[in-house]
Amino acid sequence: MSNRVLSYVLRLVDALALVALLVVANQVIPGAESYGTLPAGSTIAFSIGCVPLVYLAYVANRLFGAIGRGDTFVKENATRLKRMGAASAASAAVWVVCLVICVVMGVGDGHFSVYEVLTVALIFTVALSVICFALGLLTDRAADIKSENDMTV
Repeated sequence: MSNRVLSYVLRLVDALALVALLVVANQVIPGAESYGTLPAGSTIAFSIGCVPLVYLAYVANRLFGAIGRGDTFVKENATRLKRMGAASAASAAVWVVCLVICVVMGVGDGHFSVYEVLTVALIFTVALSVICFALGLLTDRAADIKSENDMTV
């Protein structure tokens, strides 16, 4: 698969993930909250937790564009990956705060598995953050090696 095709596929997946996130934030969560299956304030909390993920999608799109141009192992991509990791970590922090609030408020079993959903979101965003930071570090080192090799030639 060429870099250009890979870039198109990655951008498509990124766009689909962003659309799914926006549908859940604007349709699913408010609907569940209005039916009483989610506690009051869930829509606002979910939206706050998604803001860093929207930023992550934007940065990822720029990263995927660079890959399509053949700019794979460059410092800018390492920086992008680190920003993506920070955005994911920020989202994880929101999910932790939401979990604490739910525990303090005593959200019960009648609320659509709130603890389970928040825990899955937390695990996902923490894992994504670790992966992005690790890939950022590897990309940074690869860019250094590439730069050294370019100077040697």
